Amino acid sequence: RYVPTWRGLELARRNLVALLLSIALFAIATNIRSGWVYFLSSIILSSVIIGFVSARVNARRITLVRRCHPTVFENEPFEVNITVKNKGRFCAKMITVEDFQFCRDMSSGDFIDLLRNRFSGKKNDRESLRKLLRFKKFSRKAIPEAAASKVTLEAIRGGEAVEVSYKLKPPLRGYYPFAAMNVSSASIIGNARYDKIIRLDSPVTVFPAVYKIERFPFEPVDLVSSAEYFEWTRKGIGQDYFGIREYSRGDSLRHIHWRSSARHNRLIVKEYQQEFRPSAGLVIFLNAPESGTRYRNTLEDGLRASSSIVNFYSEMGCVPGIIFARTGTPEVLVPHSVIDCYRALAAFEPYNENGSASGRRKHEILRDAVDLGRSALFPGSSISIVTNIHSDEFELLLRTLPFAENLTFVLVMEESYSKKMSQQEESEIFERLKMLAASCYVNLYVIRREKGVGDCLNEPLHIIAA
Repeated sequence: RYVPTWRGLELARRNLVALLLSIALFAIATNIRSGWVYFLSSIILSSVIIGFVSARVNARRITLVRRCHPTVFENEPFEVNITVKNKGRFCAKMITVEDFQFCRDMSSGDFIDLLRNRFSGKKNDRESLRKLLRFKKFSRKAIPEAAASKVTLEAIRGGEAVEVSYKLKPPLRGYYPFAAMNVSSASIIGNARYDKIIRLDSPVTVFPAVYKIERFPFEPVDLVSSAEYFEWTRKGIGQDYFGIREYSRGDSLRHIHWRSSARHNRLIVKEYQQEFRPSAGLVIFLNAPESGTRYRNTLEDGLRASSSIVNFYSEMGCVPGIIFARTGTPEVLVPHSVIDCYRALAAFEPYNENGSASGRRKHEILRDAVDLGRSALFPGSSISIVTNIHSDEFELLLRTLPFAENLTFVLVMEESYSKKMSQQEESEIFERLKMLAASCYVNLYVIRREKGVGDCLNEPLHIIAA
């Protein structure tokens, strides 16, 4: 499935010269009444027209089928396979295919609607015209932030299909529902090219980048004894036989112990046990960034830190529950797998509402989310909090949060991403945070712009609970 849109013919300089030459020869032939000059002029003009028509026909007869993995990570190249087929009768030459899926200006399908409106008679919309001209300017230049992958084929015969593979590197997390492909083909005699935009429904979800964490606090609160276990009548991998008991309503018939049932003259079922394994939780409270670039800001770096922590917990053998802090009721995610966590982080929308508008400050909203995490998660869970609130709000949070011991905080410091802050001011904030973390017995990590996310997560600002 694709939606072709007309982008325009690339008129080579030699074609323009040939066109002007044919007009000049036609004018000369009219004055001197020379037949061979008429003939020469018509040949030159015919070559230009044939080039335009054949290039358009060749490009419109080319179809694409795109295949790639539906989930990838930021800045990790992945392979894309496309099938380029020529449905025409003639041989298409010098076919070029460009993939614009991860380019910023191609991240939505609005440009297709603009083109449709423009060429359907709606010419009074100045905003549509302005966007259309901007799109044309964009499509003719190199992409500054996410360059498109380009594949060139020398020739494809009529009815022939060619398999091509190339690599793409997604620059930013998110959901990309389709791929905008630019297909161009040369004419039969090679004097013109025709371009068209094809929209392919090839959705890709880009997860936030994962950084390797060597050590991270994973000390759950000792609310449950390690000798305790959970009992149920369900057999599975990693579960040891515990004993037998009398059948109760709702037990599976597959776990009936028939010999014991015959001996006692009543139904007896087998029980299994599993050793206690501590779980983990992740509280995320990320606001819209106030400074930084499109790819490096407190929101994106906070999500990368969250993704790295999720990966660390999964390596420890557990899938963390996630609590998204909100003004009303915080959202609780109980994922079935680590992919569910990555998918939720890829689709994350920042908290934009002003805390004062609801009568509550941001540290109060985050404090309620932490309390909810303590009650919603399994007792004894190791809880980590990722936030990008300002340092003064964070200090208020630590001072007002009861029972903050053994909690792990990852602060993506918004002030360090601003160019207005000096190194002395940043050092003063660090010293205050160190002293406060020591007095509250919490684990604290601070992510700042000068250092990478992975470096900051492997260098705690202060650890007292570990």
